[in-house]
Amino acid sequence: MNNNIDYQNRQVLYLIQALLGVISNNMKAISVEFSGQEVTIHFFLENENPHDREEINDFGAEYEALQERSVHYEISTHIVKNQKEYLELPGRVIYLKRLDEIN
Repeated sequence: MNNNIDYQNRQVLYLIQALLGVISNNMKAISVEFSGQEVTIHFFLENENPHDREEINDFGAEYEALQERSVHYEISTHIVKNQKEYLELPGRVIYLKRLDEIN
């Protein structure tokens, strides 16, 4: 189990580093789930936005570049209008917009 926690912590560090400059006002939350060595990264957006989609795609390339070896990951983007939808985040929370900033 210790190896799994070390792996997860390392991936979270890579995620945070890859997220530098990516988070926009439209992003409500970001979380990550682990299933063995599989990583699923969830982006929760308030509105559909082509620029944010492009940033998320670029994030994937940055995240891959930080890896010491190949990683199996998936990016899942969710459009949420309801506060409750993103407060029940899957996995480990990486970013959460302040509640007083949410419409």
